Amino acid sequence: MLQHIIEALKWYLFYFLFQTFRYTCIFIKSRLNNVHAMKFIKDKYVLITGATDGIGKALAYNLAKRGIKIIITGRNEQKIADIENDMHKKGFYCKGILLDFSTSDLKLKGLFDSYDIGLLINNAGCCSEGPADFVKDSMVTDIVNVNVLNTFRLTQEILKDMVFNNRGYIVNIGSITGDFAVPYLVAYSSSKAMIKSWSESLYYELMTKNIVVDCFDTGYVCTKMSKIRKSSFFVPSAEEYADCLVKSFGCGNICFAYYPHLLLFLVISHLPRFLVARVSYLKQYSTKKYIESRRRA
Repeated sequence: MLQHIIEALKWYLFYFLFQTFRYTCIFIKSRLNNVHAMKFIKDKYVLITGATDGIGKALAYNLAKRGIKIIITGRNEQKIADIENDMHKKGFYCKGILLDFSTSDLKLKGLFDSYDIGLLINNAGCCSEGPADFVKDSMVTDIVNVNVLNTFRLTQEILKDMVFNNRGYIVNIGSITGDFAVPYLVAYSSSKAMIKSWSESLYYELMTKNIVVDCFDTGYVCTKMSKIRKSSFFVPSAEEYADCLVKSFGCGNICFAYYPHLLLFLVISHLPRFLVARVSYLKQYSTKKYIESRRRA
């Protein structure tokens, strides 16, 4: 009996090391392919959604500093104006467009026809205000509209020109939460699972059209949405994560921009799914109760 357990653990360790090696090769490949991608977008426009805060804003500044023309979208007019003005003062090109992805009737047709967009970064996303019971979650419609519906619709609009030009890059910001069960963040984690599946399918569909689709599996990052203020080895700042992503896009399919996120994913993905789900439940439940007690106080 003990011998069988030891043998099983050996195979388990071998599989873990093999997966680590495989994903590390993909990570290295993404850095190598990035040279061609960066060269292509040098004379194009880069469109970044949800770029008034967090990762999106950091991406905009990172790319602008490299001399790339940036188009940002957001739903806060003042924040867009502030970023535009700051960019112009620093000698960067930035065009801000007011778009509220939470609306079901978002007008997109012809909005970007005058721009030669070489890279679309689908960063816009929203989440419930902390862990919430799915049956009571008032953010479900917004989450679906922002994270899925309008992301799909915008990508369709931008893809028309990319297909015509037979070249382009699409980057979707995914989440590790889309790989596992996350109770009390049901709508958000499910939307990210859909983004991952959609990205993978779209990658293979567009391969023959010379269009590369990346989906970056992302762990925790210090942003307003995550409510994490202090960075650490596994939790980078928005600026650090953006820099890693800019150096990694162009590989295609599912990938990781930040290597510690890959290590975290590998460890979690090799644990029993029921155990991961149970631990996630306990963590989110305790957070939910803590928030509720603070509100009552």
